[in-house]
Amino acid sequence: MGGAGRHLGRAATELGVALLFALVSLAVVGCSSVPEISPYEVLDATAAAELEGLRARRSELPIEERWQGFVAFLESNPHHVPTHRLFQDDMIEAGLRERVREQYWKWYEQSQGAGDFLYSLFATLSARLVDDDREAVRLLENAIGIDDDNYWAWYGIGFLHRRQQRRLRAVEAFEHAIDRRPSWPDPYLEAAEVELEREHYPESARFYRSYLELRPQDADARFNYARLLHLHLDQKAEAGRIYRDLITQNAGGLPLDRLIDVFNNLAHLETLEGDYETAEALYERILGLDSSWLEARLNLAILYEDYLDDPRQAVASYRAFLDGGGPRRFPQLTNEFFVINAINRLERQIQESPK
Repeated sequence: MGGAGRHLGRAATELGVALLFALVSLAVVGCSSVPEISPYEVLDATAAAELEGLRARRSELPIEERWQGFVAFLESNPHHVPTHRLFQDDMIEAGLRERVREQYWKWYEQSQGAGDFLYSLFATLSARLVDDDREAVRLLENAIGIDDDNYWAWYGIGFLHRRQQRRLRAVEAFEHAIDRRPSWPDPYLEAAEVELEREHYPESARFYRSYLELRPQDADARFNYARLLHLHLDQKAEAGRIYRDLITQNAGGLPLDRLIDVFNNLAHLETLEGDYETAEALYERILGLDSSWLEARLNLAILYEDYLDDPRQAVASYRAFLDGGGPRRFPQLTNEFFVINAINRLERQIQESPK
């Protein structure tokens, strides 16, 4: 079917946010499955209250007061990665990237005498702010050399290797991050996607399963895992269960294009399993959500022609696909010659069939 070849997985992050690895906060992501607090996130009650007040007032503060407030907090709580993330993003958005870079380089140099944990952390934090990948790698390798348990740095090394198409080294780095913090979901997902790119399907599925045990609410990952089972590992029953769960549990939570992807892939699966009427109903549901979704028109046409022996409906669907500009808009699915040929063939069949 035309929907079977949709792109699986997410593209690599663009350069402007390429080193977000160093600062992603589990608290911000909202993962409730992590059993322990990371040493990069723990705060005592006084510091937590101070941070809450700073966050609540930050949009009202002049930029210089905001800067001073964050700097004071981070100098008292230099380990707290979520606040580093907020501070860097906030000030870079305000146009102060170079000042942020200078501040973190100062902290990095000062941290050399503050113990391995902070020295390694500030090397990792500084890596986000450099423009050259080689310099970022140097800082991250330095961070790992200082503190081999710095899972943020291992994750960052993996991210850079992935972006530079060094996929085996990327997976190895993500596995180092996993070894050092098994309850952190993010490196499992990255490793799953890289193994998928390498066409190492069982390994990809293993990482997806581990990721989804920690972050089961990630509908995108559940969809991609289902497609992996469906298209590459011949585990169609489990794939179908996940697709149906995504539809049942959606309640408006999935973006429309992703919800349509779920319907489309489930319809393809039902076709493979021989349940053509269910597949037809699913394609009709897609068109009920978005009548301009031409891939469903083409898939319905093929379903009517090849499986349901309904040439009139097949002609109507092929014409809708053709009239909507399908061959021009989706040349990877089919071409105009094929569609016109199919319409002519089916119309001859209709004319020659008994009334």
